Amino acid sequence: RFLWSTNAANSSIIVQTPGLYRVTVTNLAGCTAAQTLEISTLPLPAVQLNGATAFCAGARTSITASGAASYAWSSGLGATPTVSIDAANTYTVTATAADGCTNTATLTITELALPDLPAFSQVNDSLISTNTAGNTIFWYYNNMLIANATTSTIAIAQPGSYRICVQNAGGCLRCANDISVTGVVSTNKSPSNSLPELLPNPATDFTLLRGLPETGCNVQIFGATGQLLETIDLREASLYLNTINWQSAFYVVLVHDLAQAKTYSLRLIIL
Repeated sequence: RFLWSTNAANSSIIVQTPGLYRVTVTNLAGCTAAQTLEISTLPLPAVQLNGATAFCAGARTSITASGAASYAWSSGLGATPTVSIDAANTYTVTATAADGCTNTATLTITELALPDLPAFSQVNDSLISTNTAGNTIFWYYNNMLIANATTSTIAIAQPGSYRICVQNAGGCLRCANDISVTGVVSTNKSPSNSLPELLPNPATDFTLLRGLPETGCNVQIFGATGQLLETIDLREASLYLNTINWQSAFYVVLVHDLAQAKTYSLRLIIL
């Protein structure tokens, strides 16, 4: 006969609470023996999930589980710690520790929409894009990012391959196909006997200083009160100026022709 400290009289009991359990055994002769056993609780594995919980349409994200010895993912993702996901859904991983204890973790993955495909075309000496409102704009020349070119219109500084990419608030990027600009169209390199000029002028987002001596020049930009804002040394026929953050005012641009020892003064109006 068996008698447990829980008052159960079976030879075995199911225990769900840690603590001390005592069983007394009595045989047919009336002799008894007792034994005490301490039951403890093993901790569940602390499962951690790391990785981006959102991905742009057409891409995928990787999620890595840690904190256990083995893993089993839902939705047929497999049994590896790291899985690659390309569909929006709620995913669960069952993690098993070395002692056999299991725990689960759940993660919801969302798919982010891409921005509209930007379109752009060449108009005279400029590249003009459409349907880019609300997005961050990046321009590339021969696969190189054009610094500070973040407006919907840029001036063509020289022949080559141009591309526009836009990034929406969700961080998703989309790029248009390249446009090849050849020497047939004005390259903003003025004839050697021309004088420096600013186009457009007045300007809002940008202006192009062209007709510069390629033998080398120094360009100084002064504010309306006469303060020197910037000094640039270059050996190019043109200089792209991003003026989107400039205050509406009059500016003075001095071009110092180093070879001819001449200085040209231009007045720039920012609207």
